[in-house]
Amino acid sequence: CASDTESEPDHMGYIADVLSEEYCPDNSSASTKPAMDSHAMVPSAGDEHLPPSQEGGSGSVGTAPWLKAISAPTSVEMESDSPHESTDVDLKLEWVHGYRSMDCRNSLRFTASGLVVYTTAAIGVVYDKTRGKQYFLQGVHDDVIIGLAMHPTEQKVATGQMGKNPKICIWEPADGRGRQEEINALVTLQNCHEDGVPLLAFNDRGDLLATVGMGHGNKLVVHDWSKQLPMFSTPTFTGRVFCLCFLSSRLTGDADGEAMDSRKGKRDGETAKCVTGGANHLTFWWSVGKNVKSQKALWPINLRAEVKVVLSVASSTAGFCVTGSASGDLMVWREHELVSD
Repeated sequence: CASDTESEPDHMGYIADVLSEEYCPDNSSASTKPAMDSHAMVPSAGDEHLPPSQEGGSGSVGTAPWLKAISAPTSVEMESDSPHESTDVDLKLEWVHGYRSMDCRNSLRFTASGLVVYTTAAIGVVYDKTRGKQYFLQGVHDDVIIGLAMHPTEQKVATGQMGKNPKICIWEPADGRGRQEEINALVTLQNCHEDGVPLLAFNDRGDLLATVGMGHGNKLVVHDWSKQLPMFSTPTFTGRVFCLCFLSSRLTGDADGEAMDSRKGKRDGETAKCVTGGANHLTFWWSVGKNVKSQKALWPINLRAEVKVVLSVASSTAGFCVTGSASGDLMVWREHELVSD
């Protein structure tokens, strides 16, 4: 997170991070950074318009560099004893310029009705290109939004923010007419992660939401989000985690795209599997009852180091997923075994 100190945090983009020697798994002199340092983020010039966060908020919005140069006027007489008392003038946000992309991934999506959903600062933006108008989720997140996921119905969105106790919000970007003037959160989840939530993913049915935080161990939490209940949580990896998804439950050749019964082929109490990827890291996670299970991917011998830097993962067929690496290679996995590269 950003700091008020004069020294600059170690901040690099995702690609610069993984291609540096520090993240090459075959470099014997490489050292693993603490999770907080590896996710360090600082405000850019595009963030200087951010307002300071309210007292008790989660933090880094209020540390924008311009705050150091601002002081309260000394020759103005206050009409009220309380300088924070509201005035008779109301302001309404009409347009947001900009899009946060410097430290976010996969953070722009289309809804079922063709609206564009993205984030900037602590605001969720819904852009209706046919009407030339924006709609906003505001006043819900109290720090910079750094993660976004689209529900499989393409009618709900989950967003995660930075902060000591970051919020996860699930909200609807559009109503039955394909748009809405005022957007409110359906569900807000908190007390799950530390420092920030950059990665989120829904399962096929849309009833489960997986999130990866930026705190120590990059904790993975799978939520039954509508009931606001965690299904399981576990540390994942001490290095950078770049991607997250659920393994699909759709059968091959399912023309209707409907998910099979989530219990089929599973033991009682077993959850859907999700996948995390990073530098020399690809792991499959699930739980059986209260026990969290995991299986690391089985990499071929003598595979190039950059191929094992997993930047993206997606799944559209039951039991299979496709990963994309820093080397540009696409690899197909069946569960944890490589079947094609």
